[in-house]
Amino acid sequence: MKEVCAEWNDAEKAIKRAEQLVGDAVIPAIKELRYSGRRIIEATNLITTDGPEDRIDHLLRDALFNCHRAQHDAIDASVATINVHIDRIQRRVSDKVIIDVFDDYPELLAARDAVHEQVAEARENRESRDAIYDSIRRIEFTRLEKVYKKFRSSESVMRRRTVRGRWAALGGWIIAGFTIITGFAATYFGYIDFSSS
Repeated sequence: MKEVCAEWNDAEKAIKRAEQLVGDAVIPAIKELRYSGRRIIEATNLITTDGPEDRIDHLLRDALFNCHRAQHDAIDASVATINVHIDRIQRRVSDKVIIDVFDDYPELLAARDAVHEQVAEARENRESRDAIYDSIRRIEFTRLEKVYKKFRSSESVMRRRTVRGRWAALGGWIIAGFTIITGFAATYFGYIDFSSS
């Protein structure tokens, strides 16, 4: 029961971190925690009524498993949100602007890729999935979350630079177009003036 309680607390922390990143409830993780709670209630009921120990043990193992899955779902939701956000910024802002504003950009991509590799390994190696996700939660995801929060705080500067760059490019095109039209008009009127004399 102590182990389940510790895992429940870790799952709640993972869900809260995910909700802060995602900006919404992480429903799959919450459902897993709900299933775990149901198993804990059933086990507690059997404990108070001197139910069979093997059934109690089975329910607590299930509760522990659901806590692990809640943590996995919370991490997966966080990583998916981070991926979507990075991809959206990459489509809207040039790499040059991103790197000029946020010099930890290569670290962000490296941290994201490290988490992806670990998640892929957890999918392939089911026997070690809990240990791999525990490592992701404590090491790789913690690193990714830290650098990602810095990335988000730089986003408004990136957008402003991009808008200024687009206006500058538009101004350059307008000046170039005006210069071409003026040159054409001067040539045309100079030719008419020359031919009429």
